Amino acid sequence: MLLLIIIIGIAVLINHYGWERITDFLGLSENTPPAPPPAEGAVQVHFIDVGQGSATLIISEERSVLIDTGDRRYYSRLIGYIRRMGIERLCLIITTHPHADHIGGVDRVISRIGTDRLMKPQIAEQFRPTTATYGRKLDAVERYGVPVVYSTVGYVFWLSDSAFIEILAPYDCFGNNVNNHSIIARLVHGDNSFLFTGDVERDGEDCLIYRRVNLSANVLKVSHHGSRTSSQRAFLEAVTQNIFPYNDLYAVISVGSPNRYNHPTDEVLNRLDVMGFDILRTDTHGHIVFTSTVDGVELVYSDE
Repeated sequence: MLLLIIIIGIAVLINHYGWERITDFLGLSENTPPAPPPAEGAVQVHFIDVGQGSATLIISEERSVLIDTGDRRYYSRLIGYIRRMGIERLCLIITTHPHADHIGGVDRVISRIGTDRLMKPQIAEQFRPTTATYGRKLDAVERYGVPVVYSTVGYVFWLSDSAFIEILAPYDCFGNNVNNHSIIARLVHGDNSFLFTGDVERDGEDCLIYRRVNLSANVLKVSHHGSRTSSQRAFLEAVTQNIFPYNDLYAVISVGSPNRYNHPTDEVLNRLDVMGFDILRTDTHGHIVFTSTVDGVELVYSDE
């Protein structure tokens, strides 16, 4: 009976305070940040290892943005990482689309870290999920009074005087596939750029190409964890457009290993390699951090 009471008590503490705070209190967690905070005028992009999911943290001197939160089972790792970077509250959370591997931890991030607003795509009611994960997201947004904005093509969120995130998609022509309704965003910092693609597939890529959207980027967050449904050659060519040979090209794949989808596929890996991308994967490199400065984009950290 005593053991049962102890177990229940621990469970209550974890649910109320979060495992990351308890491990901090006991001195069991890693407190060293993976990279020093960005210097004056710099911007950092952190691709956080959350298994077969996606979570990207963008930090400037003034503001911080989180794009997706990974699967629910990784929320403690994600929150611990954000706190290690000294972030007490996020300015914006972007949920690219309502699948569990991208929004599973959003309710915990809202309750433990907090955010000034949350952005999500406008999806027709008949295609909205009815999962417990999606329900927890809606409950957290309501409980903590988080303002919600829907993604609008052309919307710009300024991180600093020299850095902004622009929403490029989705468009109406993306069809009924929820993956193709992923928010696609481009971070621009001086001459440097990063492209975040959610899980967009070929139809969505074709739409962007047809509309002549500026997709050029030094760092590409590879869509759909490297699935063969995405990253067609024409799309990758658009990403490399106007990126000169002396600039490094990076392709980051957020993926867990092993996974039942066989992500990333050899087809996509070969295509990225042929086109000159330096390929980085969270399942082999761990957390991946880039710093953007006036001198270009630099890979400053990975766990490899």
